[in-house]
Amino acid sequence: MVTFGIKTAQPGATFEELLAFWTAAEQIGFRSAWLHDHLTPLPDQSLPSLEAWTLLSALAARTSGIRVGVLVTDNSLRHPGMLAREAVTVDRISGGRLEFAIGAGNPRSIVDYQGYGITTSSTGERISKLEEALQIFKALWTQNSVTFQGRFYRLEEARPAIRPVQQPHPPIWIGGSGNRVLRLTARHADAWNFTGPRERFAERVIYLKEYMERIGRDPAGFPISAQFEVEGKSVDQLRAEVDAYIATGATTLMAIYHAPYDVADLEPAARAFFG
Repeated sequence: MVTFGIKTAQPGATFEELLAFWTAAEQIGFRSAWLHDHLTPLPDQSLPSLEAWTLLSALAARTSGIRVGVLVTDNSLRHPGMLAREAVTVDRISGGRLEFAIGAGNPRSIVDYQGYGITTSSTGERISKLEEALQIFKALWTQNSVTFQGRFYRLEEARPAIRPVQQPHPPIWIGGSGNRVLRLTARHADAWNFTGPRERFAERVIYLKEYMERIGRDPAGFPISAQFEVEGKSVDQLRAEVDAYIATGATTLMAIYHAPYDVADLEPAARAFFG
């Protein structure tokens, strides 16, 4: 069964506008709603932009059935110990509706790292940090005390104090499309989100599934998602895009929106997705 969600970029949007949009999407039947994770508004850096995880907490408290998440969280922006606690908090506030999506960061985030004094790392080092962070997340969500000695992160008898509603932990999504990220996905994740041009999607799906089989993990039923822009496209164009992704392995699709938000803009995607 294919499920559908929305992704709303924060630049230029108020909380009230986003809440109305998410509430309408929930009523229409979208299964999930997502934010993006950039400290610097893109592409227009002059726009006001709400921070992802604090905003997600507020939206989770004001919705009731839709799954919620940040697609994807940039691992470089927060220490994994703090992020693990933030995620548990949102999972509890939402009554167990959090989808925890994480990525290593991408070149578009360099402006965040430089602007906010975050150490700029190579792509390879960011992926290595993500690998350590994934171990920390799972430990903090399932253990009473966590000591971790890694190359990048260290925890000394960290005591999480609270557990997520979802057991053993919220579903972990990994976003990205490079070989190394896909191997991390196969080993650690409960779902994968593709980023990149649609022409690469089918080949990346094949790589992921083949690697899962190689390490002894059954890829059947593993959630695979893709996101794409919907604004300015007709219902027929959207249906063609949906069909193309589904034919090559997608099980979840997200419609990307930008401010200004008008609930009427949900209609074309709803017609394309739900008929």
